[in-house]
Amino acid sequence: MLYALVGIPAIVVGFVLLIMGPLGWFLAAFLGIAALVVRSVFGEDDASDGSDRVNCPACGSRTDPGGECGYCGESL
Repeated sequence: MLYALVGIPAIVVGFVLLIMGPLGWFLAAFLGIAALVVRSVFGEDDASDGSDRVNCPACGSRTDPGGECGYCGESL
């Protein structure tokens, strides 16, 4: 529901900016970049970003810590 409440007006505003010409194009690009920056600064932390993984000392592959490497079998 939140995506519909935010997404539909954002699409309408984006379309209006794009039909305004070069000034609208600039504003649309600026707002898009600003939205990406805000999301990266204030966004939720993803557990799937791989920050809990380590590099294997033997082959260098990213693997789960502890035990042994899932690729070469070297103990970590």
